Amino acid sequence: MRSTLLISSSLLVCALAGHVIAADIVVEKTDSGIAVKVGDQPFTTYIFQSKVKPILWPVIGPTGKEMTRAWPMREGNPDEKTDHPHQRSFWFTHGEVNGIDFWAEA
Repeated sequence: MRSTLLISSSLLVCALAGHVIAADIVVEKTDSGIAVKVGDQPFTTYIFQSKVKPILWPVIGPTGKEMTRAWPMREGNPDEKTDHPHQRSFWFTHGEVNGIDFWAEA
């Protein structure tokens, strides 16, 4: 039963993958970093100067909805928490690496 479900799921994923339309990836330099578009739709901006670490913000999903938090890059949304200012949108981080702490911020 379990193997049948796995095989069926795999076939469904493969069938759907055939319907994905390839889109052009457009990368443009901006004042704040690098903007990435999929086709003519914005996907994200790689922001070089976001306090101490670079981030991707916003990350926009296929429906046009922002998928990551906006605070502290954009303030004023009463539904968004304003805690953990070091957790900006989407970033890669680790504790101390070569004397630099990519997680905590002073």
